[in-house]
Amino acid sequence: MEQKTVRRRNKRAWYFVGLVFVAVFVFSFLVQRGKVLDEEVEAVNLAKFDPGYIISDYQMSNYNSMDESQIQAFLKSKNSCNDTSIGRYTVGEKVGYFSEMSPPRTWHIKDGHFVCMADEVFDGGTAAHIIYQAAQDYRINPQVLLVLLEKEQSLVRDTFPHSQQYRSATGYGCPDTAECSSKYYGLKNQIRNAAAMFRTVLDGGWTNYPLGNNYIQYNPNASCGGSVVNIRNLATSALYRYTPYQPNAVTLAGGSDNCSAYGNLNFYRYFEDWFGGSLKTYTGMRVPDGTYYIRMEKEINKVIDVYANRNINGTNIQVFEKNDSDAQKWYLKYNSATQDYTIFNTLSGKALDVEGAGIEDGTNIQLWESNETCAQRWKIVDKGNGLVAFLSACSEKAISVEDVKKDESPNIAIMQYQEKTTQGWNIIPVNSLEKDGLYTIQSRVNEKKVIDISGGIKNARNGTNIQIWNNNNTGAQRWQIEKTNDGYYRIVNYQSKKTIDVDAGLSSDGTNIQVWDNNNSCAQKWSILKNDNYYTFISACSNKVIDLEAGLAMNGQNIQLYGANDTKAQQWLLKEIGVIKDGEYEIAPVLDDNKVVDINANQNLNGTNIQIWESNGTVAQKWNIEYDPKSDYYNIVNPNTKKALDVEAAGISKGTNIHLWSTNNTCAQKWTIYDGGNNSYIISSACSNLVLDVDGAKKQNGTNVQLWEANGTKAQKWSLKKL
Repeated sequence: MEQKTVRRRNKRAWYFVGLVFVAVFVFSFLVQRGKVLDEEVEAVNLAKFDPGYIISDYQMSNYNSMDESQIQAFLKSKNSCNDTSIGRYTVGEKVGYFSEMSPPRTWHIKDGHFVCMADEVFDGGTAAHIIYQAAQDYRINPQVLLVLLEKEQSLVRDTFPHSQQYRSATGYGCPDTAECSSKYYGLKNQIRNAAAMFRTVLDGGWTNYPLGNNYIQYNPNASCGGSVVNIRNLATSALYRYTPYQPNAVTLAGGSDNCSAYGNLNFYRYFEDWFGGSLKTYTGMRVPDGTYYIRMEKEINKVIDVYANRNINGTNIQVFEKNDSDAQKWYLKYNSATQDYTIFNTLSGKALDVEGAGIEDGTNIQLWESNETCAQRWKIVDKGNGLVAFLSACSEKAISVEDVKKDESPNIAIMQYQEKTTQGWNIIPVNSLEKDGLYTIQSRVNEKKVIDISGGIKNARNGTNIQIWNNNNTGAQRWQIEKTNDGYYRIVNYQSKKTIDVDAGLSSDGTNIQVWDNNNSCAQKWSILKNDNYYTFISACSNKVIDLEAGLAMNGQNIQLYGANDTKAQQWLLKEIGVIKDGEYEIAPVLDDNKVVDINANQNLNGTNIQIWESNGTVAQKWNIEYDPKSDYYNIVNPNTKKALDVEAAGISKGTNIHLWSTNNTCAQKWTIYDGGNNSYIISSACSNLVLDVDGAKKQNGTNVQLWEANGTKAQKWSLKKL
């Protein structure tokens, strides 16, 4: 085993391998600056190296695997940047410059030590920043870029890197038959071009090593031979476009000969040693079991459909204009044992099926009797922005639309998973809310608790938290649920007009839910799935759901976003609230509909008693009910006297009398009116939790009206008769 050295030392054994030029000048790269690996990665099991599947598409595309600070921390963990042996590269008065090398190479020396890549600045940014930005811009795993920098120029661990290593850091634009192109010099240029090339292949762009069988040499020297490799995914194809050689048997055994090529083997070994899981695949997500339309990403009026509404085995599956027929309704059922879904058509009960359990691109999708094979199991993968992909359990290939521009009813088949709009789907619940309306949203954990704006309606500002709280029938608990043009719902607080909103439109478990001004973003759009008598609210950004944190039904408990788990913490009851419109009413007790709230003797003096009396159409029995948005209460005023229904001395005791008094805007004249069931209402004082009550539930003329504890009897329920 060759001892570890860095590239520019004379002791270094270099193995140069190359990529031939192709028509129209497609760039070639230094396919390896690789060598036999040092002891740090000796433990990687080479028996698991598969030349046809080196890294999964998921891993190469996992661009959020590390943030910038994590990249920087990783670089420092691999290289402390404290090499003080600067005398080797100090010549006369020229520090960090060795002219005997051709071309000359420079080193950055500061405070008596070499500056390594982790501490260097390039075009105003750190290496960590450049790597992170390239990863985000091209949706490439930053771990892939870190491995590339190490296997090409040892830049991650090199304690005294020089200028030539940086100028061709990833080997981009460096054909084996010529000098590297200066057009691509520089660390930033190198990293971004490499990331862009990987993304091109992952998106289905040009590659000289397409999926399927390809003859791949062991070395640039053709006489070293090669073998046919079945390249089974795009990420591996991208690696061969970059480094078009495979290790021979000697290399795989840990040895070295004149035909050894280490580039792709080194990539695999470094990735496995540093990060592990090079073959990790896409993680399926949970969505609530239920019946959905499966809608195209860009063609929102087209959904997955059973051809001609047939229900026989082998019936073709297509995309068709949405018509709400059962041929377009699909029940998604989670399989806990395999962590995937079976998708049943509600028309026939048969399942969405890959013909012959095929794994080749273009294999048709059909309807077939349920058989629990991989042909009928699908992993649901989050594509971001509320979109999902459906990956076959047989192949991890995705449901894709064929010839979408040519056909009005294009076919669907499985194809290699890519970030294409023909593979993105919205799942829209069929069992949505029956009608728009005003609701309280009750938790199934405790039905007495409802979704509430923290601090009440007066605190409803952008970013105000939502929580659960005892149902108190205030405006902070009233929600107008309304359907949007794209099939989702918006949940708007009736008083503040603020909308239930996912903080920053994020998708991670535990993301807070708040209220915010309506902005029509996916953060404020929800699918509503009905199961039995409860509802689940599914975010249009992520397909995660509104969740009661920890499933605890305590006042003030937070409401958050979380992955579906079928617990009561994610299940909600909707109770419709009757909206009281401003106007003139008679107020009649439910216990005797012929009686109404009446001013004693039709007097207009402060303190005149309020009673019930047989309805006679006089002005003493008419009341203007008007909502006050500033206080979130109703005022109830007699239009003749201009005086208000008033709690004597703003009392908070049972039996406190109700009388007439000049309007004064105190709590004694403020009322909450909420649904009492069967077209009745309960009228509650703003000074207390006591409600308007007929003394002793008596029906005689002149019976007093008072306050009493709510008890659900007819003596406390009132009909509002609009005049």
